[in-house]
Amino acid sequence: MNSKPEGKQTRDPDLPPPPPAVLTLAAALGRLMAVKHVERSRYLTAKYPDLTSTDDPRWREELPSDAKPAPAPCWVYFMQEGYGAIKIGNSRQPEIRRADLQRGTPKELKILAILPGDYRIERRFHKALWRYRSHGEWFRRGDWLNDVLEWIAVGDDAEVILNRLAKK
Repeated sequence: MNSKPEGKQTRDPDLPPPPPAVLTLAAALGRLMAVKHVERSRYLTAKYPDLTSTDDPRWREELPSDAKPAPAPCWVYFMQEGYGAIKIGNSRQPEIRRADLQRGTPKELKILAILPGDYRIERRFHKALWRYRSHGEWFRRGDWLNDVLEWIAVGDDAEVILNRLAKK
């Protein structure tokens, strides 16, 4: 008679636990595979804009050794903590960044707006709004927020918005 439940495996208590380095290596290899998948995806979707599935035979195409994936676009985001402070940051994946930050705060974080731009545009927003700075990349709410959100909603780019902020 088997004393272990069917399908459930248990570790032998006499064996030492696996060393942490092995677990770290496994995690690193998993991340490397994910990065390679993303690189392949970016390269092939730039080459074949109609490529929508990994079932497509073109997905298995060998990549040239000098293949460089198209860089993901960078975004400047305006994120609000509850009904309070606003974070102005930049990320290639703002929603993933929001989820990462959410783990460290009990208040709900929500992205109010995003616009194309890299860390240089982000820094210019920080300089333009220096008087509202709370700490780090966080800013106090003010009239500036409604203006910026309205300008983004009508399609103004970062340069136009920054010029308007400079005149206020």
